[in-house]
Amino acid sequence: MAAASSIAEDPERLKDIFKVQETNDAGVYAFQMFNLGTPVTVTIDDFLPFDVEHPSWLIYSMVSLDKAVWFPLLEKAAAKFLGNYEFIYGGFEYVALEMFLGTPNNWYYTEEYTADELWEMLTEQDGKNSMITAGSYPGYSDQQTNEYGVPYSHAFTVLSTVELEDGTRLVRIRNPWNEE
Repeated sequence: MAAASSIAEDPERLKDIFKVQETNDAGVYAFQMFNLGTPVTVTIDDFLPFDVEHPSWLIYSMVSLDKAVWFPLLEKAAAKFLGNYEFIYGGFEYVALEMFLGTPNNWYYTEEYTADELWEMLTEQDGKNSMITAGSYPGYSDQQTNEYGVPYSHAFTVLSTVELEDGTRLVRIRNPWNEE
């Protein structure tokens, strides 16, 4: 979800993944994904998994507030590409970015860098309009939070960085769950 959210910051990048970009009566959609840099077309139908106890709720991602269904369709295509929905639960954002875009990327363990080094890397990539994601440390459950209120085992999209006049550094992030 964080990878797709990061890609969606630039609608043109997202459009490149969708080979069929309009809803259609056949309910068939095709997506361009990549396996080790090689393009693969993934075709799906629009039958999505709903919760038996709550028939109006999708089991995995949700239709957006503006009724866009692109994300659940992309999620289904990723699940088909990888084998099933369980294979897309959790994981690393950089793997998803490679699957969706076919491009190499960099990933870092933050504990290996000082706060100043991390800030420099973030601001440099933000200035280049790069797709940046961040993940929290694993825990027993993504329903639990650390001492700062950040969910364990969770990924975020980094939207921007800014340094205030007093030296305070801020990182604007999106939570793809759309929850606090």
